[in-house]
Amino acid sequence: MPLPELIIHIGPPKTATTTLQSHVFRKQKDCTFLGKYDPDLITPSKLYNAFSQYVVFGRGDLESLKAELKETVRGSKRPILISNENFTKGTFAPGGVLVETKLNRLKALTQGFNAMILLTLRPMNTAAFSARIQFNRLFKQFNPPLQEAICESDFMRVYRYDEFRPLLEALWPEQVF
Repeated sequence: MPLPELIIHIGPPKTATTTLQSHVFRKQKDCTFLGKYDPDLITPSKLYNAFSQYVVFGRGDLESLKAELKETVRGSKRPILISNENFTKGTFAPGGVLVETKLNRLKALTQGFNAMILLTLRPMNTAAFSARIQFNRLFKQFNPPLQEAICESDFMRVYRYDEFRPLLEALWPEQVF
């Protein structure tokens, strides 16, 4: 299997994403890490920002972004590594951007590239509990009952692996292990 041109780490939140970004990915010699939005850790590249803005918010022009990505891939001797847990962060907000929408944008952006999608996992109960603690402000704002939030909300969908895996398999057939 040839090395991928792109390695896209999609989190989700509470699965060691920040640790991987700050202590593993940025020290890799075998790939070019474009960064993460965290002023204390790494200054992200313009391409990283544009990539993230497109996937998370739908901002920017798909074709010009793909052309810039293609140029970056062509100029690199190593795979390009992009990591952003917001690609899998869902919503409680009515009309908010759904995880599936973000993943469809990611699919469109990586179409035509030899891309590897990297998803880190953690046991559902500890990941969901940790997410509940970290995102307490959102839980208070939208006030879903905990069982409903875990079992039905888009925000927690990424932790329902039996539901999330088929979504990934539909977007990247034969590439989900």
